[in-house]
Amino acid sequence: MSYIIESPFPSFNDTDGSPLNNGYVYVGSANLNPVTDPIPVYWDEALTQPAAQPIRTINGYLSRNGSPGRIYTSFVTYSFRVTNNKGEQVFSDLNYTDPTSNAGSTYQQVITAIAGQTVFNLSRTYIPGTNNLFVYRNGLRLIAGQDYNETGYSQVTLTAGADNGDEFVFDIGYNYDSAASVDAQDVTYKLPAVDSVFTNVEAKLSETVSMNDFGAVGDGTTDDTAAIQAALNTGRVVYLPEGTYQISSALTITQNNTGIRGDGFGSVIRTTSATEDVFTIGDGTNEISGLLFSDFVVWSTVTKSSGFAFNNRFITDSTWSNVSAGTIDLYVANSNAHRLFDGFYFNRFSQCSIEGGQVVVSNDGIKARGNSDQSFGAELSVDGGLRIYKAGGKGVYLGGACGGVYLDRVDLSECYRGVYMDSLLAGITNREVFLESGLTIDSCTGWGVNVEANGVALLEADGPWVSACGSVATGEGGIKVAPSAGVSARWSNLRVNYCYYDGVQINDGAHVFSGGYIRNCGTGSSGGNGLTIAALSQATVTGMMIHNNGNATRGYGIRIEGTVTNYNIQSNSFFGNGQLAIYQPSGPDLNKIIRDNRGWVTENSGTANIANGTTSVVVNHGLADVPTLVQVTAAGAQDAGAYWFVAPSSFTATQFTLTYSMIATAQRDFFWRATRGQA
Repeated sequence: MSYIIESPFPSFNDTDGSPLNNGYVYVGSANLNPVTDPIPVYWDEALTQPAAQPIRTINGYLSRNGSPGRIYTSFVTYSFRVTNNKGEQVFSDLNYTDPTSNAGSTYQQVITAIAGQTVFNLSRTYIPGTNNLFVYRNGLRLIAGQDYNETGYSQVTLTAGADNGDEFVFDIGYNYDSAASVDAQDVTYKLPAVDSVFTNVEAKLSETVSMNDFGAVGDGTTDDTAAIQAALNTGRVVYLPEGTYQISSALTITQNNTGIRGDGFGSVIRTTSATEDVFTIGDGTNEISGLLFSDFVVWSTVTKSSGFAFNNRFITDSTWSNVSAGTIDLYVANSNAHRLFDGFYFNRFSQCSIEGGQVVVSNDGIKARGNSDQSFGAELSVDGGLRIYKAGGKGVYLGGACGGVYLDRVDLSECYRGVYMDSLLAGITNREVFLESGLTIDSCTGWGVNVEANGVALLEADGPWVSACGSVATGEGGIKVAPSAGVSARWSNLRVNYCYYDGVQINDGAHVFSGGYIRNCGTGSSGGNGLTIAALSQATVTGMMIHNNGNATRGYGIRIEGTVTNYNIQSNSFFGNGQLAIYQPSGPDLNKIIRDNRGWVTENSGTANIANGTTSVVVNHGLADVPTLVQVTAAGAQDAGAYWFVAPSSFTATQFTLTYSMIATAQRDFFWRATRGQA
């Protein structure tokens, strides 16, 4: 079949509007330069008389031996270019479609203006005044009647001259036979932007896969399990439009680079199963990677007794962004009751992240473990303002063989316990965990941070907030490191407030505390210390403010208990604690140092005088507790043969006694220095 190549204009006009004389016309392959990629064209409809290119023009018309003519081709779509005898472009269209081909699309023409140009002649006709034409100047849509006028069926006139190089895009709508079948791959598409290229509608639409493409309804009633599963089986990131998509069994993902992108809280996947996962990701044997989930909610029609919102097995390089396993609003609307059981489970992982969203579940919010050989349990980042609310188990549970776990900009509110670490899931300790300044743990029933036996090897806590944790039901408080934890930890700028029992309780490991505060803890009737250092732990505490903790029953700022062998407590500030600032069970040695603390005097000095005719004097030493050492030196002449001493049995919390070996024959003067808790 052949197609006539109509003149794009009633006649070709030059750039000054006059009929084009001695112009050049080129016809080529679609989307290619017709000058360098010409196609065969002919003078007759039967395609038997070839026309050599370029084809010249006379008085605006195609010229065949000096007379107007028409040219034909077998191609439906082709490129078209017209220049004047100076080589200036008059018209160009790289994707011209024959109007008789029933392709049925909109036509787009791009013209680059010269300075002052107002009149634009188009290669297609339109019907003025029918919204059949849209005009864009450098990507900005112009307004008909204000920026331009529709001055003819194939002409547009600007109300003000264009600048040189301005790009004008003219979109012209076509009608086509509604009974004809149009294949999307035959309909061209070009983004109205500089340097955009042509494609077809089929390719453009295929850039996004939607659940609706597979029949998902999202009306909250229809079972969309099969449709959603079919969409996920494409191995693409699938769009989830707003709606409530009901499923009756677990959705499985076993292909790399799969995922779901929703429209926020309005996109909901809701399960009717009381026991199954909502998503089971990976087969548990083969690694799966590159998954992306964003902007949707998981919920349930029933109260689940088991199953995870996301059961991730052997997963790497994957992200959840603003994905919620339950929400606070759904929880409240359900009479303040849970529907989901567990939230996110990372059962062997590497390079995964959760950013934003909410988790409201009856058991654990986030649970993770690695392999027992310490492989595939590295780099889990939880960030972006995620809120874990009222988790009935642990907010975040690290069950062993996890390393490179970062918690920042995460809020754990009203969970049973906040961050919990042990080795029960993997049978081996977690490696390194980082609690950052954006982590807030508030109003947990039990400990805000709980490190159990073999819970973690290295812990870096840089400014987390722990507040109002512990309760009469648990008798727990802010932070606990259990015996046999085996941890080395650095606690910087720690902020612990209003916890029920001890603010911080350390029962094992080596710990460095620097900066921050522990205040107003021990709010329960049994009281609580600010910081308890017990058992085999070693600790350095510097630059902290520890105040208003506990009561007269249990209320030390720092209490050292048991067989603690090494500690260094310096340059801290204590006030308002229920008992003393510091309790130290044994005397000093080189490994037990307490000094230079505001509110806990550990070193004082002065003078003492034994009066004429006496043998002793009682001295007020001014220390915070019983001295561990008093040193005395003579300050002047002494009686011949006399000596002096301070008996440790005379040490009390306020005084000591200086004894002279004979009755003084005149006032005898001495210098003294008393210390507590240091060698």
